Amino acid sequence: MLHATKKEGETLLATKNTIYVAKRRVKMESLQGLSPIVHLKNQLGNSDYSTCVKTDDDGTLKALFFCHHASLELYSAYNTILFADSTYKTNKYKMPLLHIAGVTGNNKSFSVAFCFLAEENVDYYTWALECFNSAISCHHLPPPEIIITDRELALMNAIEKVLPNTIHMLCTWHIEKNILTNASKITKDPEEVKQIMSHWSNLIKISTTSDFYASFQRFSALYNPQFIKYVEKVWIPLAPRFVNAWTKKLPHFDHRTTSRIESSHAYIKTHLLNSQAGFPEAVKLITLALKAQHHEIKSQFHQQKITSLQNINSIFASCHGKISNYALRIAQRNFQSINPDDNRRCNQAQTVRTGIPCMHRISELLLSGRRVEPSDFHRQWHLKVSIVLFLFVFLLNSYSRTHSDFFILVLCRI
Repeated sequence: MLHATKKEGETLLATKNTIYVAKRRVKMESLQGLSPIVHLKNQLGNSDYSTCVKTDDDGTLKALFFCHHASLELYSAYNTILFADSTYKTNKYKMPLLHIAGVTGNNKSFSVAFCFLAEENVDYYTWALECFNSAISCHHLPPPEIIITDRELALMNAIEKVLPNTIHMLCTWHIEKNILTNASKITKDPEEVKQIMSHWSNLIKISTTSDFYASFQRFSALYNPQFIKYVEKVWIPLAPRFVNAWTKKLPHFDHRTTSRIESSHAYIKTHLLNSQAGFPEAVKLITLALKAQHHEIKSQFHQQKITSLQNINSIFASCHGKISNYALRIAQRNFQSINPDDNRRCNQAQTVRTGIPCMHRISELLLSGRRVEPSDFHRQWHLKVSIVLFLFVFLLNSYSRTHSDFFILVLCRI
């Protein structure tokens, strides 16, 4: 800046400190005599974000929760299942970023809410979830039916406290990773570890609780007692949160891991560019990421509303433009799997778990001469594009740079 303002042959008396002082003066003037926290609340209260700010007695920022209204509009349509996890290296203050994400009827991830946290403990997680609960309550939205996380004890306790009616599932990938680490450490036999992992993978897929416990007894007799003690202490009490015998009739749409939130982290980080951003820059870049994300989701929905899939059986004719292509493709595969000689009784577990008619249900409709209707699909797979969402996306795309910069300027003071 100094080089840009200096004219040829002229002595410039300004220094870097002159620039810094001028910038600070502009920031102070923008606060209009209010404290940074009060000014932040006043400005964000009129923005497209639902926000909460947590400070200590000295006014130092300890947590910042923010949730865009367009994300809440998506959540209003797709609130059955959420994923939550913290990510790191998103800001120069090294504060973890709690990220809550959902999934649309096209099986695409969308970010619901964010919260910078000074600490990862029960109190901070509880505060963040209470802010989220307040945001959805203000918009008359229900809490999620299911939330999937890894075994983060502080977060688990906070979820139980704030969302007591939400079913909390645990990520099977993180569990298997933990099992592998401990098995390798205790047994020190690569072949035995390989056998343990194969056995464990089959164990958690068992479909009845009685068979699970019987199989676990056999599992326990085969391997190192110290390893079995670890499994019995850490994982067996939590079995209802990840073993198929308990989760098979939950509408988790075949999501058993937090890989979706991991990919959401990666998406946001591609927009953050580096880990040295201040809160102003981080929030601004996250806003740009949300803009791109919402635009893509809106475009997909609009396209599916006006076009039909090819090579889909006519039994699904009533579902075109009403059910997502992703769900229709799965339903078509279920239709192709129909076996006239299969006399097994359907327990409806697949239909409940996926929210998509299984081959038995489709076969039943075929025999009765009826079509598959949109009502046969879980509401997760219904195409729901509201005018409100279009309006939010439009406003987000045309968001005034002046207003955005002013919002960032306020955050600079925190």
